[in-house]
Amino acid sequence: MGYSPDGYPFVGQVVDEDGLWVSAGFQGHGMVLCFMCAKALVEMVMGRKAELYDWFPKVWEVSKERMQKKFEGRLHVSGGSDE
Repeated sequence: MGYSPDGYPFVGQVVDEDGLWVSAGFQGHGMVLCFMCAKALVEMVMGRKAELYDWFPKVWEVSKERMQKKFEGRLHVSGGSDE
């Protein structure tokens, strides 16, 4: 399973990596999102990003700030002793 620090998938061009695109980090149960994220990724690769923002959450886009966040564990796990 691929987890991200903020709980959202990474979709878009990887920062400082020309030609490297990603659609990943669906937290296991988020695979239902992967088909529309793939569609969004194609739009980005084709240079049609402006058309996405009617339906695609901008917060899912790859950014330098998101890439610098540290993963501190799955968001839905409390860390308590009764897990």
